Amino acid sequence: MTEALGLGYYVPSEQIAPSTEWGYIPDLTIREYNPEKARQLLNDAGYVDGCPVTLLIQSVPASIDAGEAIKGYLDASGFEVELDIADPGRFFGSVFGTGWEDLALMFYGMDVNYLATYMSWFSSDPKSNLASFARPDEQIAMDKEAVLIVDAADQRVMTEKLCRYLYEEARLCPLWWVPATSVMHDYVHTEIYRHGFIRVDWENVWMDLH
Repeated sequence: MTEALGLGYYVPSEQIAPSTEWGYIPDLTIREYNPEKARQLLNDAGYVDGCPVTLLIQSVPASIDAGEAIKGYLDASGFEVELDIADPGRFFGSVFGTGWEDLALMFYGMDVNYLATYMSWFSSDPKSNLASFARPDEQIAMDKEAVLIVDAADQRVMTEKLCRYLYEEARLCPLWWVPATSVMHDYVHTEIYRHGFIRVDWENVWMDLH
């Protein structure tokens, strides 16, 4: 998918955080794509004739292409995927408000560079609530422990622990990272790559005389 959809620029992601960020787990056992095993597990769970699921995606070309590709892989694994193609209003209204039915194809990349990033998105007290993202009691207990940690080294350890939990519980499935690019003149100065997700600190952008 990274070669076809990303024209070779997307970076395959085997876990939630990239190797340069907090939350990366060097010894994580990665689940490989194994359609035969998936079909057997579904059969054991009682889905002998396939498991119907709905995948919510945005009505934009990149999301539709990705949704079709994901559907192909899941269908080959014993699922029966129905694509729910939603306009941006209904998509984000569902993701952050009313919830979604089974699966949702979300953002194409998000660094887990601090414990605060996890807390903002996936914790039991998030800033951006993913409406249908369940938080079991064991996760809530870890979240309560995490917010009391003040030492950066200990925060990093906890971030890795939480990312391991999310991955091993299959709470989300990382797919790929999309490299970010900005084009500007050499007289423009900015720290845009340090600003974080959908944020630009315009007061820290300035220009030389030109």
